[in-house]
Amino acid sequence: MDDSLAAFLEHARAQGLDFHATRALLRAQGWKDKDIAEAYAAFALDVPVPSPHGASTARETFTYFAAFGGLYTWVIALVVLVFTFINLHWVDAAEVHASYASYRLQWAHSAIRQSIAAILVSFPLFLWLWRSILREIARHPEKASSKVRIALTYISLGVAVITLVSDVITLVFFLLEGELTTRFVLKVVALFLIAGSACVYLMLTLREGERSGAEARA
Repeated sequence: MDDSLAAFLEHARAQGLDFHATRALLRAQGWKDKDIAEAYAAFALDVPVPSPHGASTARETFTYFAAFGGLYTWVIALVVLVFTFINLHWVDAAEVHASYASYRLQWAHSAIRQSIAAILVSFPLFLWLWRSILREIARHPEKASSKVRIALTYISLGVAVITLVSDVITLVFFLLEGELTTRFVLKVVALFLIAGSACVYLMLTLREGERSGAEARA
């Protein structure tokens, strides 16, 4: 709190001025209501004013966006990496031609290096940020009700569910068409496992967070 503001509040209180009169004087000098309220609470109260359930600070919002950005990055990189390995080991008949094989191999190696680089950077970042978030929720259970966290989790769950449904629809379609190949089936299974694992983990953390938030409000 500003020293001059603290001195004025102490003087105003000693002179018997109430909060409304004090606020009017401070507002006339250009002080904002938020600054006045925070200073008055810090001066007159021994217990800090609690934040409402679900409120998020700018720092928390940044942390959540960075964590989910890291999650999306390494999941997508993992999918690309697995798909590339599948393409290398199960070559389509149309790709056997010598003039295309060299280009295909060069592209695959580049995709593998890029995917590994993305995973090596984004996965540790995600783990560090997510662990920090979970530790903060453990210390302050009311933060489990953060609107930013809940919104990003549900958006991610929605994307994962759409991916899973589309994956199954595509598999059924090609099955009915009679055009299933080993490479295609492996890609469908890999995508289902990766997206499904991310979906299950997010659901578990969301459920645990909701339980912690309910206990904090009780």
